[in-house]
Amino acid sequence: MMEKFVEKMMGQALRQYSRNVAIDPLSPYEKQSLKQP
Repeated sequence: MMEKFVEKMMGQALRQYSRNVAIDPLSPYEKQSLKQP
């Protein structure tokens, strides 16, 4: 039961992430971390 739930959440997170990457190759967090020395 728990495995299925985690699998589902991970799948959703990955889809959301790929969608964001497709829109903006560098997320605000990545841009911020690139500015750090």
